[in-house]
Amino acid sequence: MVYEINRIIVRNSLHTDFIPPYWETNELLAAFAYKLRRLIVVHGTKRGGRVKYESARLYWEPQLSGIVQALTSGVMAIDFDARTTDGSGLGLRDHGTKFRINIDDLQHLYGKNKRF
Repeated sequence: MVYEINRIIVRNSLHTDFIPPYWETNELLAAFAYKLRRLIVVHGTKRGGRVKYESARLYWEPQLSGIVQALTSGVMAIDFDARTTDGSGLGLRDHGTKFRINIDDLQHLYGKNKRF
């Protein structure tokens, strides 16, 4: 991912013959803040179809500069999920934009967190 003025662009050095997908920075940050303004990550162990919850960590106050840094450094990835509506591959259905990040790196995206 590359940050240019007001947008984050997906670059692929193997395929330079097409216009790369991009997101307007304000739209992307607004989507993140809306979807993940507050986050709870719960840890537990599964045994015999049951889960024993052991701990949780609360995250709040998203840091927009941390989000841009995480995207451009590759710490966080964006998945855009579009699928064809039928077998012909002619129509696309938007299944939304998702963010992917390692749990240990969440601390870089939020101003505050605490164990619960």
